Amino acid sequence: MQRRTVLAVLAVALSTAVQAAIITSSATCGGITTNATVSAECKGSDYDAKAGLETGVSSIYSITAFANADPRTYIPGMPVPSNNASARATLDADFSVTAILNSVAPGFPTPTSILFVPCIAGNAASTPGDLISTSSATASFGAATLNVANGGTVDPCRGIGSAGAIRLSFNTPTTLHLLLTASAGGQSDPSHGAGGSSFAKFDGWKVLNPATQDTFQASQASISVTVTEATPEPASGALLALGASVLVLWRRARVRR
Repeated sequence: MQRRTVLAVLAVALSTAVQAAIITSSATCGGITTNATVSAECKGSDYDAKAGLETGVSSIYSITAFANADPRTYIPGMPVPSNNASARATLDADFSVTAILNSVAPGFPTPTSILFVPCIAGNAASTPGDLISTSSATASFGAATLNVANGGTVDPCRGIGSAGAIRLSFNTPTTLHLLLTASAGGQSDPSHGAGGSSFAKFDGWKVLNPATQDTFQASQASISVTVTEATPEPASGALLALGASVLVLWRRARVRR
């Protein structure tokens, strides 16, 4: 038997349904906190903060947090003034996910499962001040997780490979948990303002090819498959020919007798 690796084209899709989702948001300005569900906001002459579910974007789910504190005027003889603002948003949801195999290239074995990468992403940015500026974002979906703080961006659908891949059996519903958090804060002094912003999002799914670590859109996936061919090895063919020759000679010898 000979084994060779070839490229099989699979047409796959993913069916997702939200079973339950909880969104919480809070915004704090000058020590006063506003709590809400989808969106919370507070604003003053020298501070503002906002957090909640982002709407009008292409992501399936995206939450953001923003907070900014401007410097306050220092009056000699008075305590040094400070100003602060903060915001936080959380999305907690359960998904029922089903992998669907629409077609397989002719001549290739039908797979029973496939690896998917959930496209979660996070960004955290801070503006340094004399006192403190903070930002953070976290996201998790099944085995995929990310954490960023005070600068930086993480996107598992770009170059993460199999680190966050989830194996799903075809036509079998699986419950997966999604958790997104975004927070930001800023505290100023008389000469410097401070603020931060962050977001965490879930953008959908891609199919992972474990052989190359490449990802593809779920509608069309190119997967390397090792195929075993029923082709005799060259050595086996030579032995068969030798056996046939011996048999012919033996029969001729019996006829001459």
